[in-house]
Amino acid sequence: MILFRPIGHAELLLIARSGYRAFPPRLPHQPIFYPVLTHEYARKIARDWNTVDESSGYAGFVTRFVIPDDFARQYPVQIAGGRSHEELWVPAEELETFNNRIVGPVEVIESFYGPRFAGSIDPESRLPTDVPPPHAATSCAPPPQLAGGSGALSRSLLRDLVSATAEGDMDTVCRLLSLGLPVDVAESHGGLSALHAAAIAGQIEVMEVLLRRCFDPDSPRTAGATPLAHAIHELAEPSDPTVPHARRVQMLRLLLDAGAKPTAGGPDQTPIALARQYGLASVEALLREHEHERA
Repeated sequence: MILFRPIGHAELLLIARSGYRAFPPRLPHQPIFYPVLTHEYARKIARDWNTVDESSGYAGFVTRFVIPDDFARQYPVQIAGGRSHEELWVPAEELETFNNRIVGPVEVIESFYGPRFAGSIDPESRLPTDVPPPHAATSCAPPPQLAGGSGALSRSLLRDLVSATAEGDMDTVCRLLSLGLPVDVAESHGGLSALHAAAIAGQIEVMEVLLRRCFDPDSPRTAGATPLAHAIHELAEPSDPTVPHARRVQMLRLLLDAGAKPTAGGPDQTPIALARQYGLASVEALLREHEHERA
């Protein structure tokens, strides 16, 4: 489950000091930790409330994170004042357990500042300059249980990750990612990574989760085809005709926005080359536009 939480300046500092891995303990007068279910609701609080609140430092930030669906189900959805105001209510004493189930880093996806904000703002990150940057939370090093010589176990888990990705099994994907499995490593020699599997199966929601992990969006198969190349192949010759064409296009745009390069891959396997081979003129134009913007 993808969740959001609007926060102020002080809470952002504490999250940053955790390596963007955990939310700080609640204060004695705060018995509930309440992440919200929609970006729009979190944005409204951060923009309209936090920026005029002294205790928030007159600044509001929208954070986004993922927890496994089966774990989230133990917290019933609560409606706070309006049908679109959906929250999970987590008792303060359970927050440590909740933090331990977060998959990947806590991301800061939007920043808002009121006229009374007194700090300095980094022009690139849009975060206050006294907040440590999130780079420390993006390490892709595998955890000890995967790095310590258990190659067979690692490969078995990678195969499970690829299978769960292809099936759109978000709960299993989140559990496996919590072990530190890489999303851009093939499950076997010449095989698929989770990124490839999501691109082929048209699993948009899973791909969004994968793309928030540290990864190489152009990680190729042994044959040289990148996930973006597979997305284009599926546009031209879909392996599953039940996946809507619009969803295939959305996958392509998602990968491009994540930094996938139209010219990456082996000979005759680059996304631009494939779009030309398949006669996808509008796709080729889109790829060239993205390539020109990066030049």
